[in-house]
Amino acid sequence: MLGVALVVAVFVPSMVITAAQNETLKFEVASIKEHVFNGGGAFLGTRISGSLVTVSTSTLKHLIQNAYQLQPYEVVVGPAWFNDNMPAYDITARAPDGRTPTVDEVRQMLQTLLMDRFKLIFHRESKEVTGYALVIGKNGPKLKPTSGGRAGATRSMGTVRRTEATNMSLAQLVGGFRADLNAPYSRSDWTGWKI
Repeated sequence: MLGVALVVAVFVPSMVITAAQNETLKFEVASIKEHVFNGGGAFLGTRISGSLVTVSTSTLKHLIQNAYQLQPYEVVVGPAWFNDNMPAYDITARAPDGRTPTVDEVRQMLQTLLMDRFKLIFHRESKEVTGYALVIGKNGPKLKPTSGGRAGATRSMGTVRRTEATNMSLAQLVGGFRADLNAPYSRSDWTGWKI
């Protein structure tokens, strides 16, 4: 059986908003508008369709997380308004030369957009934080290696959360819990184990 234990000293890179970074790839043109919530459901995320990049219903914190591939716990500090009652934004932008950008190129262009239009300045630092460790229990794992097939997971999000997974690596499974844990995790050797 796998157990979750509290780890007192885990070092993760965190982001503190304070100093500038070098400019990289840039959108050819970008429109940024504050999102207007009208009571209906709203798409949250980033879409790439040809050279058109659309970011919908995204707060500044989410934009930073997306652009720099950070988890919520890795973005620390910021002005008082940064964590409370942040507006959401809709961004429509075009990649240069009318070509379809890769996900990494979109991240680079978002980084430049954040610096140019939102005047984002920051620096990176290491910080000691509390986290979790997934370890094999004293009686060994009770999981059986998969025989192959299609991977998938189902999650219920009620009062009691339940996840059922098939043909997934433990790294993939635990990676899905990051948002729920809002903390870093480490793992023992999971090589070759799938569920």
